[in-house]
Amino acid sequence: MSNHLPQDPDRGPWFDGQVFRITRQQLLAEGALLDISAIAREAGLVFSTAITAGLWAAYGDARTAAESPRFVLVLCWMLRFAIRDLIPARRFKDPFSETLFFGIFVQERATGQFRLAEVKAVCDPGDNLEPVITLLLPEED
Repeated sequence: MSNHLPQDPDRGPWFDGQVFRITRQQLLAEGALLDISAIAREAGLVFSTAITAGLWAAYGDARTAAESPRFVLVLCWMLRFAIRDLIPARRFKDPFSETLFFGIFVQERATGQFRLAEVKAVCDPGDNLEPVITLLLPEED
């Protein structure tokens, strides 16, 4: 009886064996995520909450989130209303996370015009497996 282990499956020429891993804390430290937990608590969200730099750059004020919390506060209230089904939202079911898409009227920086923008909110495990919320553009991960 031979005692051998099964071979690793062929992963193809595009896989070199290295996997990149970055933590939420690292993303917050480098500025890819902006912590808005304090402002989110004003809207009644109890989980740690962050917004991506891409979403902030697209629709936020020219200042930082801490200096100009109006946009962030509106986002958090809209998220709370979407969670409670008071505004229409699309959801995708996943056993390890919850994704919610909702719309918010925003003013574009370039034109000054108002339009309906879609925002994605993801609630999933953080670095220490605690629930965290991240607000992002629909095409961001």
